[in-house]
Amino acid sequence: MRAFTPLSIPQRSAPADHDSIVAVHDVHDDSLEAWTDPKSRANWLRDFLPEDVQVGRVLTYGYDSSASAMFADDAPETIQRMAETFVQELRADRQFAGTLRRPIIFVCHGMGGVLVKKSLVYASTRTAPKVAHLWDHYVSTFAILFFGTPHGHVDKSSWLEYEAMSKAARHRVGAFFRPCKGSVQMPRLVDTDFAPLVKQFHLFFFWEELPTRLGSRSALLVDHPSAAPKLDNTEIAGIHATHADMCRFGSRTSSDYRTVIAALGRYCEAAPGVISRRWTQAEAALKQLRMGEVEEMGGFGFDVRIEQPYLSKAIRSRDMIHFHIPEQASHTYIGCQDLLGTLRSAFFPGKYSLEHAGRKSFVVFGMGGSGKTELCSKFATDNKHELVSPPTVIIHHIF
Repeated sequence: MRAFTPLSIPQRSAPADHDSIVAVHDVHDDSLEAWTDPKSRANWLRDFLPEDVQVGRVLTYGYDSSASAMFADDAPETIQRMAETFVQELRADRQFAGTLRRPIIFVCHGMGGVLVKKSLVYASTRTAPKVAHLWDHYVSTFAILFFGTPHGHVDKSSWLEYEAMSKAARHRVGAFFRPCKGSVQMPRLVDTDFAPLVKQFHLFFFWEELPTRLGSRSALLVDHPSAAPKLDNTEIAGIHATHADMCRFGSRTSSDYRTVIAALGRYCEAAPGVISRRWTQAEAALKQLRMGEVEEMGGFGFDVRIEQPYLSKAIRSRDMIHFHIPEQASHTYIGCQDLLGTLRSAFFPGKYSLEHAGRKSFVVFGMGGSGKTELCSKFATDNKHELVSPPTVIIHHIF
């Protein structure tokens, strides 16, 4: 059954702006059992976490899906529909609970992480007037913890065999499975969409250290390269458990649990201030979108590691010019003179006339790290005093 389940919070109360932790389980799993140790029956999200971290709410999200659905031919459409529903349902839950704009920290297991990534990709583009309320899902997200989530290749055969054995165990029948070869690229396709958003959040990747028993063989459902991609400014750690047990902790003294709870403690402490400032930036960004009538362009970004106001004071009050760049241009930057010349020719072709007055736009795109931000910052800094008449310049920087 698809639903959010609030977990009880012990006596400690958190400030009104404190975080919501949202846990999303793996396919063919349960929203409570996924986080419950089979021996002690302790659910660490309910029984341990609120005692160790000051948090506003802890929610688990339950949904119906299977590994077979994730690996079917229509898997991209399936995950897209699931993500859209997830965004709507979390928004509704936060609205009725009065927790909109509180920081969100996602805790994901397996394919649940794929669902969360796709939901953030979808929500990041919801800036048009009639759907801008869904932007809360994206703007409010501060951190994501991935437990055994495949970010690259996936062995389809192992996952389907694991699913068959899990169903057999629940129904106490023999497991019948027809092996199939090959890997699937669906998680990698989602990761490609998610890549431009990586710097917006704190990310912690956990990988399984123990193989899962699959009939006559054992295998890691998600190996280290897929579970812990090499990305700058991200954290990684191994969990000494199988895929199914890596997000179940039976004791608060467990070293794996302490690693996880230490990260959550850091994130919960830092998130309120960052998200509050981010919403100030988001409101200004939406206002600019409305004024410029460029809602379809979408995609303003936020970096949790950089604190900057969105708009500075007008350069010259008589011209009402807003000057904002994501980072100051380097004084030593001397590259891309040809591109800087192209930009200048596009924005400042010569003498202005009334028929040429108005807003000018230029789209800059490229791979991450190719120098888009430095180029735009340099151009904006060099030409911020150029305009002395009404036309306005906007550079759409596509990350």
